[in-house]
Amino acid sequence: MLTAVTQQTAVGVLAFVAASCIGLVVTIYLAASWLVAPVVVTLEGVGPTTALDRSWKLADGHRWRILGIQLLLLVLQVVLSGLISALFIVGLSQDQTVQVIVQQLVNFAANIVWAPIQWAAFTVFYYDLRVRKEAFDLQVAAEALPTPT
Repeated sequence: MLTAVTQQTAVGVLAFVAASCIGLVVTIYLAASWLVAPVVVTLEGVGPTTALDRSWKLADGHRWRILGIQLLLLVLQVVLSGLISALFIVGLSQDQTVQVIVQQLVNFAANIVWAPIQWAAFTVFYYDLRVRKEAFDLQVAAEALPTPT
């Protein structure tokens, strides 16, 4: 009896781990595909479905670069937030409760400062994708040329 319960539990745990891994891969893929969708909505003035489709098409062939940039931005955010937190905590009392509160407040403030930087990076990346996929830079240059009279 105990062996049957143990086997069922093991199978359930393995199924949960497998489903979680599959879900994580799908989530990462979708996040890479739809990274610039909010930028598309803002700059192109389209609806959400069109923005998701456009972001998907812009990301096609560039998902590894997108993941790399997301990872780089995440590492920068964690390192900067950690350094700022460490600077504030070193000078504080040894009371752990005070340290945790200060660390949370510093992390909150760092996230407020970091958010515009992150979205600026996403916007620059959107233009980079447009240049690579649509020759957007040539289109802008051609529109800037004077028309012959």
